[in-house]
Amino acid sequence: MHILISAYFLIFLLIRHASEVGLVLFAILGVCTLIVPSMRLRAFSSIAGWQRQDSLIALALSSVFIFKLLSSSWSASPQLGLKNALWHVHFAAWPLVTVALMYCKPKINHVLTSLALSIAFTGAWTLTSLFAGKPAYYSAIYKINSGVLAEVVFVCGTMLLVAATTYSNEKRFWCKGVYLFGVTGALIVLYSTHRRTEWIGFFIVVCSLGAWHLSKNLTIVRFTLAFLLFSGLIFGLFYFRQERFLTAYNEIIQYFSLTGSDSGALTTSVGIRMEIYRLGIKAFLDNPLFGMGSGVRPFLLQAYGGPEENVFPHRHFHSEFLQTLVEGGLVWATLLFCCVGYWFKKAVFGTCSTSPMLAIMAAYLSISFMLSGSVSAGLIYGPANASLVMFSALIWVCIRQHKMVS
Repeated sequence: MHILISAYFLIFLLIRHASEVGLVLFAILGVCTLIVPSMRLRAFSSIAGWQRQDSLIALALSSVFIFKLLSSSWSASPQLGLKNALWHVHFAAWPLVTVALMYCKPKINHVLTSLALSIAFTGAWTLTSLFAGKPAYYSAIYKINSGVLAEVVFVCGTMLLVAATTYSNEKRFWCKGVYLFGVTGALIVLYSTHRRTEWIGFFIVVCSLGAWHLSKNLTIVRFTLAFLLFSGLIFGLFYFRQERFLTAYNEIIQYFSLTGSDSGALTTSVGIRMEIYRLGIKAFLDNPLFGMGSGVRPFLLQAYGGPEENVFPHRHFHSEFLQTLVEGGLVWATLLFCCVGYWFKKAVFGTCSTSPMLAIMAAYLSISFMLSGSVSAGLIYGPANASLVMFSALIWVCIRQHKMVS
């Protein structure tokens, strides 16, 4: 049954809506597992049953959907709040998906190999599309916009990079080569999407992973080599995307020169974000405790000087952190911080001594979504939400299977 999981990660980028359809199918399998005694016995036999920690992590992940749903009750636009909540219904399926994966008993190396092949094929398709003069991210294979594709590929590339650079007794040498092959495909896709956030985020992941490995056995020679490599990465980061960073700088200057309210400033990517951030901060400061509810939209903040909807049709605040504060205030931000902290406690700190690879993957899964969501909508679109649910459930099940969590 572990082949089902490998198949999911092999096709979830290659076929439109495959990530979300697959999530639904695994949720249905989870329901069947709970209903059928023989399936339930197979799922729980090797992990000493469903435990309290499983329920708490399930509640932590599901709380995203639950709070969005509750906050629509004090929203000025309850219908929009309900719609916002439904964007996050994926998180409510986490317990069922986890039970389904427990039944399938995944083999992490097989899953990562499938993921690497999927990303490598995506990279090859991207190169082919670029040479043909077509935008790769609108191809017939994966019809999602460049931002969503970049976010998902960034997360996948991070998982593969962690697996390729972290020691594991279970991993054969050729597996690392396959993982690095997938990482190369991820870099190609990220470059083709022209996204600055994920491009910078991936280099942050590379540098932080390198620093972590280096800290375990630091010498003068290794420090010198690491410094030269780091300098080369920084140079490459800005050199290969220098036009994008110069454009961002010019757009910031344009926004402030037009005082942030002129429609000309809102025609640029950075200008739009700057105006959204200005409105979001004002809205949060006016409703700091419970926020304005999940129905809030940037174009509804005209009381704070925002433009009309036909000029400003964006449905989110281009920052997951700001989105959290505007919608739920300090209450929701505190609860979300506690949920992430519990995940780190159990999946990262409770696992690092027995399985560094799974612990680091759990940490960087969260970090990659945080980096991507810093100036974008990290948890708005279906493919990204499905990826977070599937990756987190997979990592947690692998931890539980090996009895790595007390």
